[in-house]
Amino acid sequence: METVTIESLLYLIFALTVAAPGATALVVVLVNILKMFGVVKDGAAVLWTNILNVLFAVTLGVLAFFFPAVNIGGLDEFLNSLSGTLTAFLPLLAILVKWLAPLMYGAVRGVPLLGYTHSGKGAG
Repeated sequence: METVTIESLLYLIFALTVAAPGATALVVVLVNILKMFGVVKDGAAVLWTNILNVLFAVTLGVLAFFFPAVNIGGLDEFLNSLSGTLTAFLPLLAILVKWLAPLMYGAVRGVPLLGYTHSGKGAG
């Protein structure tokens, strides 16, 4: 077994970042979903993308280095297909969150069986 150095780990992480585009594609989709829900602000998207890319690269590096039996190529293909699937459903999710949810809330707002509010009662 070869000696573990910081240089070898950084080289492995860099190589995985370049050679494993599925994780990067998934990061982009996840940041866009988080932006849709208001978790990530527009100015902070680059920071979130960089942090998540580093986390994915370190995770893949640790898996490749300490668990060589793990198929990194297969894992990257899975992450790539997951990002493609999420990208296909992202417009549907946007419609549900931004358009359909407020419309449905307005339609059922006065129905007494769906919820109850204490806002109309006095505090005592």
